[in-house]
Parts: sequence; structure tokens; C-alpha cells
Amino acid sequence: MEQPLMQSSPEPPHLPVRSTKGCWTCRLRKKKCDEVRPGCQRCASVSIECHYGTKPKWIEDTTLGKEQLERIKILVGAAASHKRAAHRERVRQVKSHSRTLSRAEPHKDISRVGNSESSGDPSYTDTNSEIPDDVKKSKILGGNEANLMMHYLDNVFYTQFRFFAPSISTGGRGWLLSLLNRTKPLYHAAMSLSAFHWQSLISQSQVDQAQIDYLHELERHHNLTLEELQLFIHAQNLNTAREGAFDGNVQILACMVQLISFELFNGGTGKWQVHLGAAARLILDLHSSQARKLQEAISRCDIIETAKDRNVGAINVGALEFFISAIIWFDIIACISTGSSPHLVGQHKPLLCLAERLGESDNDYGIHLDQIMGCQNWVMLIIGEIAHLSAMFNAETIDMHQLAIAAKDIQQRLDFRNSQIHHQLAQFHNEYSGAPPHYLMDIYKHYVTLVVTHIFACAAVIYLQTVVTTHPTVFHIQDPLRDAINAMSMIPDPRMVRGMIWPLCVAGCMASSTQDQEFFRSKATGAVQDARTFGNSIKAMEILQNSWEMQKRQGRLIDCGSCIQNLGICVLLV
Repeated sequence: MEQPLMQSSPEPPHLPVRSTKGCWTCRLRKKKCDEVRPGCQRCASVSIECHYGTKPKWIEDTTLGKEQLERIKILVGAAASHKRAAHRERVRQVKSHSRTLSRAEPHKDISRVGNSESSGDPSYTDTNSEIPDDVKKSKILGGNEANLMMHYLDNVFYTQFRFFAPSISTGGRGWLLSLLNRTKPLYHAAMSLSAFHWQSLISQSQVDQAQIDYLHELERHHNLTLEELQLFIHAQNLNTAREGAFDGNVQILACMVQLISFELFNGGTGKWQVHLGAAARLILDLHSSQARKLQEAISRCDIIETAKDRNVGAINVGALEFFISAIIWFDIIACISTGSSPHLVGQHKPLLCLAERLGESDNDYGIHLDQIMGCQNWVMLIIGEIAHLSAMFNAETIDMHQLAIAAKDIQQRLDFRNSQIHHQLAQFHNEYSGAPPHYLMDIYKHYVTLVVTHIFACAAVIYLQTVVTTHPTVFHIQDPLRDAINAMSMIPDPRMVRGMIWPLCVAGCMASSTQDQEFFRSKATGAVQDARTFGNSIKAMEILQNSWEMQKRQGRLIDCGSCIQNLGICVLLV
């Protein structure tokens, strides 16, 4: 009997071996890498940085890895957007040029449009031959959108919010990357700010093609911001889903802040009032859905806590807190220029006191202005009170007696809190012989917050005196002015002055001696040199100089608000 032939078992399929030589960027993205050095083609094709060599921290740290991946997604999206825009522009130019040809030669035989490569097909046209030379070279900036986005994240955002440094444990800036990635108008607003900043840097040197290119990008992205925002708001008005409407409002609020920043970086005297008013109205309406009264929402601190109760993602809550903080900051500071009450005067206290009721932990919900602009909530609340008091007195809704009573209460609170801060700063100076070292990060950050708060509080005392006293004299001002100068002398980093334009102008305008004026002039000059042509630091210098010149002519002190009015400008001193 024949034995059956032994059938050999099939060999197991050869599984591809995962390469360990690919770049770190492709590994993070879980993409196949061609392992070309110094930069692989996959990374080059989407204009992102290719990492070889030492293992980056974002490979080992999951949180950092997620942030890096979000950043890469934005850059990949930017590169794709740029390619699509370039393609649309080429198609538009071809169509435009074709229409021009057809109008110029209406009797031309269409069968002769093709060339020898058309194989007799009359519909064939050599699009390359019809594109003008300047359009063929229309890759003006190549992968520059990626560069602009990185420049915004690494430099411009820090310039906007110098004191914002969230820890990784609280989510870092992940919410910012998420918003930029899914909000077209916000993306273009960030790009326009980045192009503006970049252009201001290179404008210090001779005008070259790079400056022209960035001016073009600035104009293009700013126009796209306004167009996309209109479309976004229209779509938001049609959105009836509760959570979707909340998310959309957060994104619109973010766009408003960026538009205000654009006007600030352009000198701070433009259309910022329109954007600020719109943002304030949006905050007021943010939780008025389902016919709930505004006061009920505010009394329950609903703007922040409802977001938490609805289980809205931490990204939206973090973004909401941040942008509400920014608008409150702008809203209070704007009053010295507008002469009016803050838009959100009735909501400042519930929102800014929420943090104290919930506790001071960084993980708590609530507005912490010191994390945005360096100054603690209580001082900004008082500055808002003073602005509201001034507006009511000017509108004759309160008399001099009522003004004096309210001012006395504010003065007592300022004196009490200022003395506390002064004591704390003295302890720091005794222990460290000055500012704490940078490597003691938490201690140094707390010291900076105290210094900035003290500076704003001293300026608030001066602001109060200018409201209560029709023509304040050196006698009224000399003590708080000396306190303000001493506080500004404690600033550990001169670049911080750019974030303190308001106290610089409020206190500096009241300087009468040559020595004091020179002190404030040096601070303002430093801010201008740090800012170059970017921002409103130059306006601060102009206000101070104008105030001192008016002092000489009129023989009396001229406060900041009167000086701004005399200049005929409305500047946001942020």
C-alpha cells in the first residue's frame, strides 16, 4: 500500500520587521519613513521638521507626545491648505488668462489652440504655457505657513500673554493647539499676527523680498480671518445643539481676542473698541440660552461652572477661562481711554471672586488674572470700580459727597492690601537679597506676581486721586508716585514692562521732577526697544512726553486720561 505523500506544512508568512532607523517624527506619527538623512521625504512633503539623533522628550513623555502630535497635525494641515490655495490660484490665473485670450481673439479657430502634443484633441491646452511667469513662481513663501505657525506658538503668543505659563499637569497649551486646528478664522488670525510680528522684526533692516512677502501674508490672512469669521458666526447662528453652540461661542470669543490683539500690535488705536464690545456682549449672552436670566446665571457662577457641569471637555473650559480673562483685562484697562464704565462691570466681581470661593489651586475652575497678565484679581477689580465711579460722576449720576465716600472705601482697601504685599516683598528681599533665583520656579513666579500686583496697585492709588481731585497736585501724588517708582525698580526682567503699559502711563504722567520723568522715560524707552515696531509701546512714550509738555505749558499736573483726550486718540494700554 502506497504511503501517502507527506505534505509539508506551509511556511509562515514573513512579517515585515519594523525599522528602528526611521526619524522620530515619523515614529510619533506612526508613518512609514524612507530613512533618508538628514531629512526624510515624508516630513519634507508636508513641511515639518524631521528629527534624527537623540530621542526627543516627546517620545518618552506621553503628555508631551500628544502636544507635539497636535502641533504636527496643525503644520500638516497648514501645508495642505497652502498647496490647495496655490492650486486654486493657478487654476484661477489660467481661467482668467484664457478669458483674456478669448476676448482678444474672438474669431480664432479653437482647433488651433492645441499644439503638436495634443494628438489632434481640440480641447487640449498647454496650461503651463498660458500661466504668466509671476504665477509660475507663485510659491512665494513655499512652506512658510508652517514657519508662521511655529513662530506664533513659540514667540507671538508669549508676546501677547507674557505671564501665561501653565504647567503640564494642568494641560499646558493643548487647548490652544486644538482651537487653532479646528477653527479657520482663529487659525488665520494667528497667522496674520505671526506675519505682522515677523514683518516688524525684519523691517528693522533694509526692505527686501522677505518683508514684502510677509506683508502679503499679513494682508491675506487678516482678510481671511474676517471672511471666515463672518461665515463661522452665520453657521453658529444656525446651530441649535446646546453643546455645539457652547463650543462655537468659545471659538468666536477666541477670534475676538485675536482681532483685538491685531489692533494692539498695530498701535492700539484702531478698531479694538468694536471687537471688545462684541466680545463683551458674547460673554453676557454665553449662558442665556433656554430663557435663563443673566443674573441667575451669574449668581451661580454659571459661565464657568455650567461648562464643568455639562461635561464639556477640559479644552473648552480652559479656553473659556483664558479668553474671558483676557476680555476682562482689556475691558478694565480700556476705561481710562474711553472714559466710560467697563462693559462687564456687573460681572467682574462674580467672575473674579469665583477663584477665591473655589480655592487658589491651579486646578480649580475660575479666573486668575495673574496667570494671564501678571496682576492679581483684587487690584483689577478695584481699577474697574474706580473707572465705574469716574464714569458715574462724569455722568452726574452721583454727587461729590457720594464720590468721596466711595473713594475713601477704595483707598482703605488699597492701603491695606498694599501694606500686605509690601511686607511680603520685604521678606523676599531679606531672604534672597533681592529677587529669588530663577531656578526656584514657583517662588520666583510668586515674587513676580507680587511685584506686578504692587505696581498696578500703586498706579490704582494715583488713578483714584485723579478721579477724586479735579486738579491733583504734587502733594496728593508724591507718596503713591514714590511707591510706584520703588515697585517698578523691583522688576526682575525689563521685558516685563511691555506688559505694564497702563501703570507706566498712569503713574508716569504724574511725574513732575526731572529725575522722576527720566525714570519713566527710561522704562518706556526700554519697552519700545523691546517691542521695536510691534505693539503700542511707542504710544506710551508719546503719552508721557505729551503730558510732560502740557505740564510745562499749563503749570499743573496732567493725568493720563486727560492727556489721551488731548491727543485725540483712544488707545488700549495693554
